[in-house]
Amino acid sequence: MVVARQEFTRTQQGTQGTFRRTDGDLREVTRTILTSPEMRRSRPREKMKSPLEYVASALRATGADVKSAAPFVAAIAGMGEPLYQSQPPTGYGERSSVWINTGALVSRLNFAQRLAANGLNAAATLDAARAESALRRLRPNVASDQRTPQLRLALLVGSPDFQTR
Repeated sequence: MVVARQEFTRTQQGTQGTFRRTDGDLREVTRTILTSPEMRRSRPREKMKSPLEYVASALRATGADVKSAAPFVAAIAGMGEPLYQSQPPTGYGERSSVWINTGALVSRLNFAQRLAANGLNAAATLDAARAESALRRLRPNVASDQRTPQLRLALLVGSPDFQTR
């Protein structure tokens, strides 16, 4: 879990107080951090993956054998993060608000569906056996149903759980 930036100051003050009071006992400092109200209130998955992180993790998770990077670079650009084209010197934003909008979410779902269906014509196609294998690796407890393994994999890769860090 990560404490939100605006709450960091309170946690930092409590941690500093514990450090001074216990003469630098790191066990107590860690306990202060982990039991702080700010940590208990924090949401574990509030940070959305950037388009590059999302595509890279989808390729890794599915075991895709990439033959050409161009369609994946285009997919990343289509989701709002054209590689090496950020205008400010600080790079692309790290906050979820930068990556969360309806157009971006639709682009991610479309990417997941195209990846699972035909590998964007740039990776080894995930046939039923490979898709089933990837599903078992990613979510071993997902029950089989009437949908094809490719569709179930697309739904998994497009799910909110997969899109967050």
